[in-house]
Amino acid sequence: MALTREQQQLLEVLSADRIVQSDQLNSKRAMIEDVARQKGIARSLVEILGISEEDVVNAIVKATGVARMKIATEMDAAPSNILTEDEILRYRALPVFL
Repeated sequence: MALTREQQQLLEVLSADRIVQSDQLNSKRAMIEDVARQKGIARSLVEILGISEEDVVNAIVKATGVARMKIATEMDAAPSNILTEDEILRYRALPVFL
C-alpha cells in the first residue's frame, strides 16, 4: 500500500529541509510504508530513520500549514461546586473537564 498524499508531502519536506537524504528515503521506503500502516508515519520516521520527534513535528507543521501549539502537561482541578449532588442525580449529568 502506497503512502497517502499527505504522508508523501511530509517526506518531501523532510528531504527539502535536508533532515533526511532522498536516497535514504528511497532505500527504506517499503519499510517506512509497512510501519506507517501499523504505527503511523511519524512513529515510522522516528524508528526507521532515526529522525527526532521535533524534526518530524516541524515538518508536519510545514507540510500541512497547521499551527503548532503547546499542550499543558498538567490540568487544573475542576471547580468542586459546579453542580450539587442533587443536580447530578436529577439531570444525570456529570461535568467532565478536559
